[in-house]
Amino acid sequence: MRILPRRLRVQALLLVAVGLGGAIIVAAVFAAARATPSASPLSSATVAATTGTIQTASPIAVAPAPLVVYYARQGLPPFRATALGGVPSRNSLEDRIGARLSALWGAQPRFVPPDMSNPFAKSGRVGSQGQLGTGVRIDGDVATVTFDLPGGWGVTSASESQGLYQQLVYTITEDPEIRRALIREKGKAEAVIGTLVIAEPATREDVAGYTFSGTKTPTIVGDGTQVPEELTDIGVAIDSDILTRGFVGNEVGLGRVGVDLRATGSVPGGRLDPRFTATLERCDPPSCDGGKWTLAVTLPDLTWPAGRPAFAETFDRSPIRSVRAAEFQGGTVAIAVRLDDARPWRVATEPTGTDTARLYIDIGGVSADVNENIAVYLPGPDQGAGDRASGCTCRVRGAARVSEGKIRWRVRDGTGREVARGNAMASRGTGPVWGVFTTTITIPPAVEGQPTLEVFSLSSRDGSEQDLIRIPLTLH
Repeated sequence: MRILPRRLRVQALLLVAVGLGGAIIVAAVFAAARATPSASPLSSATVAATTGTIQTASPIAVAPAPLVVYYARQGLPPFRATALGGVPSRNSLEDRIGARLSALWGAQPRFVPPDMSNPFAKSGRVGSQGQLGTGVRIDGDVATVTFDLPGGWGVTSASESQGLYQQLVYTITEDPEIRRALIREKGKAEAVIGTLVIAEPATREDVAGYTFSGTKTPTIVGDGTQVPEELTDIGVAIDSDILTRGFVGNEVGLGRVGVDLRATGSVPGGRLDPRFTATLERCDPPSCDGGKWTLAVTLPDLTWPAGRPAFAETFDRSPIRSVRAAEFQGGTVAIAVRLDDARPWRVATEPTGTDTARLYIDIGGVSADVNENIAVYLPGPDQGAGDRASGCTCRVRGAARVSEGKIRWRVRDGTGREVARGNAMASRGTGPVWGVFTTTITIPPAVEGQPTLEVFSLSSRDGSEQDLIRIPLTLH
């Protein structure tokens, strides 16, 4: 799996739009993002009955072509990838959806990325030629797909059922016009995928696996030193690339945009603390770079360097579709991050020197390790923490918005006995703005059973524990 570099040099990767200034580019980006949203995308209202005929999607293979599909991941939303399939004979929504589903169903196991699965490939076949039987109907932004699977779905566990449902919803809703998917089984009132009973349409956010979605209404504003700054670098990393330096572990399902800043004036207190606003907004086609949401971040005190072209980079990875940054409204900087879905996000700043700072835009993370106030990126679930006999240390990284910026942690052994504890400080304190943190924990020798790392905060009102995250660790 290709991992993008930690930081992409602006000079090498910025794309220049001939004849258009950066202000025009970003104005267009944000205008599309700020279209008036429709009803809440997290609702699951029942689709009104229609009399339209279900079209049977029958892709005709002109030549094998890569089609966008989604593979299941344990504890994470599905992952965007490609599979070879037949090009549909017509460029209709129905045929495109049918072609993607056929490609997903027929994907050979050796082409499925590591640490991912394709439970849909286990579904039953129909007809003498073993073809997938599907019918597709479009009603507004809802695609109803009826499957003819006399042999059943083939799933054998709850996790397979969830993974299959996730990959179906994401694959069906890949087209920008489609936001909800309704799964049906031929001749049945409801679809039953293992332990799941499906009766209503679902958005990507409904099935992503997080207990909450990304904040859409509040606009978050940093405190700010109001010292003019300029952008020195902007980079994008998908999954664990910039998180796992110095720590060997699994992918953390995180998308990160990092922006390096430098003050052009004196910094009060020797700490650059840039102001910013961040808002998640519905993105309607066609100006979405294939995404469905835009995380819009503006930095009112940041000046765009003279002569530097706008940054525009497109990615074929989940969850970030594209990142655009350019001059916006009076010379300040705006960043638009196009996203697959409205999974939880965090924007944080961290001083990196007396006159430098880094702005982090973090998207997602392992669903079990993310709540509304703490997100732990490393170590991931069941990651190797070191040697059981001699004890070990491991690095813990994440983000938090907790009282006084203080994060608490402890390690329990397999019996529940506490064997280690400590604190860590986030780059920001209490408030709506996130801070990032990094700390090292030490696990003593000869810990009994499988240890568990617990990360939490204390209530500012009564000192009680809250925001608890438990992460199983593996000792060798």
